[in-house]
Amino acid sequence: MCNESNIKCWLVKIAPGYSREASIYSSGGYHQAAVVEYKGKNYLVDCTYSQYFTLKENSLDRIGVVGLWGCKVGTFMQMTYQRKFVALEILNNGWIEFSDWVAKCYFDGFTLSFRNGPGHKRVGTYTTDYTGQDYMNFLNGKSNQVAMEGLENLGTQRKL
Repeated sequence: MCNESNIKCWLVKIAPGYSREASIYSSGGYHQAAVVEYKGKNYLVDCTYSQYFTLKENSLDRIGVVGLWGCKVGTFMQMTYQRKFVALEILNNGWIEFSDWVAKCYFDGFTLSFRNGPGHKRVGTYTTDYTGQDYMNFLNGKSNQVAMEGLENLGTQRKL
């Protein structure tokens, strides 16, 4: 639609651990969104975001179980006021004005969902130290969560 209307749009492909090479979930688990420039402002558009807010696979009891991956994004988006605000805006509208703060909140949900039990235990909280700029570097391939946190802390839990 953006191309037809001559509106600038960038597709965002979120790979688990922000690394396509790591194949954290057997080459699956990608999510796509878009950043649209409209009337001088950028907007994050995610029309399929609601899939992460179902009851299935959103129980914290999943974390630490061998053979399972952690919770979906929705679990972590509801843990802070800021992340919940971003999630509700996207869920209600399909979009939110994009800023460094929104990037941090939005991508924190994915980052936390990629961690397994050892990953969460290592950090000790359901937070990240990543900034919006860190996430842009992840998406541009300059770094990734796998390099920062280690493959053993991400994806399906492989050992007790």
